Amino acid sequence: MTAIEVLALIFGLVVLEKMIVGVLWPKVCLKHARRFLKHKTFPVILYLVLAVIIGIYVFNSMSIVQVAAVMLLSWILLALCLVPYSETALKLGQVMLGKDMVKKDWLALAIWAGLAIWAILAVLL
Repeated sequence: MTAIEVLALIFGLVVLEKMIVGVLWPKVCLKHARRFLKHKTFPVILYLVLAVIIGIYVFNSMSIVQVAAVMLLSWILLALCLVPYSETALKLGQVMLGKDMVKKDWLALAIWAGLAIWAILAVLL
């Protein structure tokens, strides 16, 4: 099994586990989420480390153009999930787009901008 296949297997298992736990035991799911997100530094570091590790394997197996296409699909599927909660999502959007957005989200914004510019350059050059 290749590294990408292992990542795909992990993806499938985690998605199904989250769906099952979220449907059958939503309070347990929220309890764990609250505990995990209580101190924001740990999740940021964990997600950043995971993004770097997974990114190494993904970018060694796929081009930025392929990755960008998959990210677009993921973005559309996430948006599809948020449509039934549009009022709540719009309220969250108002909070996120406030004056502190760049200060709070600079790292994520830099990563997304870097990936977007890289993808555009790869397609156009």
